[in-house]
This record gives sequence, C-alpha cells and structure tokens, in this order.
Amino acid sequence: MILQRYILRELGVTFALSFVAIVSVCTVGIIFQTFRSYEGMSFGFILRLAPMALTQMSPWAMIVSACLTATLVYGRLSADNEIDAIRTSGIHVSRIVVPAVLFGLVLSCAAFFIHGEAAPRARFARRALIKETLLLVLRHPPEGRQNELKIGGANRLSYADTAEGRLIRPALLVLNTDAKKGPRGVPVFMYFSREGRIDVPEDGPPSLTLVDGAFLQFDPKRLVADPGRIRSEGSFQRDEVVPFELEDIFKQRRGAADMPTHELGQYRLQPTDPNRVNEANTEYHGRFARSLAPLVLVLLCAPIGIFVKKGSRLAGMGAALPPMLAYIVLMVAGEGAASKGQIDPPIATYGSVGLLALVALVLLWRVVRR
Repeated sequence: MILQRYILRELGVTFALSFVAIVSVCTVGIIFQTFRSYEGMSFGFILRLAPMALTQMSPWAMIVSACLTATLVYGRLSADNEIDAIRTSGIHVSRIVVPAVLFGLVLSCAAFFIHGEAAPRARFARRALIKETLLLVLRHPPEGRQNELKIGGANRLSYADTAEGRLIRPALLVLNTDAKKGPRGVPVFMYFSREGRIDVPEDGPPSLTLVDGAFLQFDPKRLVADPGRIRSEGSFQRDEVVPFELEDIFKQRRGAADMPTHELGQYRLQPTDPNRVNEANTEYHGRFARSLAPLVLVLLCAPIGIFVKKGSRLAGMGAALPPMLAYIVLMVAGEGAASKGQIDPPIATYGSVGLLALVALVLLWRVVRR
C-alpha cells in the first residue's frame, strides 16, 4: 500500500541520518579517548581502530536512533493532521502501525547479529590491536621530550629525549588501580634516573630498566589526606628493573562479552565459579533481550510521537528521551543485579523489555481506539 510504503520510507531515511550522525560522534569520542590513554599511537592505529569502535557503538546508536526516528516520523504525521486524514478517508488507523512493526523487526534482526557476532569479535580484536600497537611503541619510544606517555591504566612515563634506544632522564609514575589498596589514580611509586631502557621480551611483560636513580613509595590510602606523605624512599646505582603494570591490556582471556553467541551458549554451561556462571548467563540472555529492544522501543515511541503531536524536531527529540532513558536504566540495573546473583538472569534481562512492551501495547491500543 502506498501509505505504508511512504511511512516505511520516512522511517528508513530518518533512521539512517540519525544513526550515521550518532555513530560518527561516538566513534570519534572513543578513538580520541583511546588515543589519549595510549599516547604515541600512529595514525594507522586510528584507521584500524575506527571500524572496531564503530561496531561496538552501533547497538547503542541503534537504540537512540530508533527512539528518535519513531517519535519524529509519527509526531510529524500527527502534527500535519495526516492521521486525521487517514481516519476520515475510511482507512483504519491500525495500518499506520504496520510500517513500525516491519521497521522494528528489521532493526531487531540487525541488532541480533551485532550483539551476537560483530560486537564481541570487535571487542576482542580491539584489545589485541591495543596490545600490538603498544608493544610497537615500547620497542620504539617516540623521539624528543615526552612530558607524559600513558602506558596502560597505571603507568605514566616521561623522559627528556632518546639516544640509541636509551631514554635520557626517564621518570616513571605508577598509579593505583586496585580499589582495595586505596583510591584509584593516586601514586603508588615514582622512579627517576639518569638513563634507562625499555625491554620487551617475546613471552613476558615489558619492563623499564633504570640506571643510577631513586624511587619514592606512597601509601594510597593516606595520600589523599596527606599529599606529602611518603612511605619509603631509596636510591640505586646499578640496574633497577621496573615491570610495567599492564594486566588490563595483556589479559587476552576471552570473557563472556568477547564470545559469539554460539560459543557463549556452550561456555555458560561449563564454568563452576558462581560469579562466572551469573556473568555468562546474564550476557547470553541479555543479548536476546537487547536485540528485541529496537522493536519494542519503536512500537513504544510511535504512539508517544502521535500523542505529543508536535511538528518540531526538538519536540520529537524531547519525547524520545523518557522511553530511551527508562530502557537504559532498567537494562543496566537488571543486568547488574543479575551478574551479582541477586536476580535470575532471564527475569532481569527480559523484564525491562517486557515492561516497556506492555506499555507500548497499551499506548498502541489507545491510538487504534481513538
């Protein structure tokens, strides 16, 4: 039918424009943050990281775009009195809902593929790329003065210059990453020396070898209250080997979030650790629930757009925020409780989608009965 094709085309065009805009902004943000965290990366690293960052951001961008699209398109139909014209022409208003259902089903199929296959592989590949590029930077440190070279989450390396593979007047600041030992991000150790070199073995963690220097050790728990407090200090003339704290990068174990759905389905039946069982089951059921979210949100936002009955895009964006935020809050809270074993994973993951689906059915019924 011409009317349904018209609405479906409007949904597709609006979704494409909003999705591209949101994904572009989010991808640039992820790349910028990664580049800041691991300084010294080349432009080639950015080009290789961009597709992975885009894939990881696609599910969230799809949720936002689905809400915006439904409210904008159906809000404009209502504001232009096109829905009233449909009623007066004898066409049942339920027919305008059919394009929303078809559009939501297409989005849910795409979301299932992204959540189940593309995003887990991109997540794991991103960690491997960061490790590979970081090793390259450590083997060939950037020349010239470096005020702060971030290496992982805990290391801040600075030096005056490089000469024949050696670092001139290097200084290494090691930050706390363990919440049990004190606030995160406060200093634990500080090393400085006359010169040093970075060693990157093939089968071990990289390390910094310092010559003729000194160190300071801090107490993370007391440092916030007393910034000048030093637990101990000392000096050394011979080589002092300082391993880089890089467990967050060099951990290549494939977790539940890194596995494709078919692997995750088998993995969740194997672990004996209750925490891993909850994590795997939550991730497994969460993928199916998150895949249904675009369909549910489109069916929820379409009647909201009709009831708002505003022609401006700003009003449509404002109307899309409540259902989108409600879903994100319910989803995050439910999956967080399920991963801790507080709620059964199927109930926690499907509960948020089921609740919003119930609200969507009530609103659609009101639209049809008007």
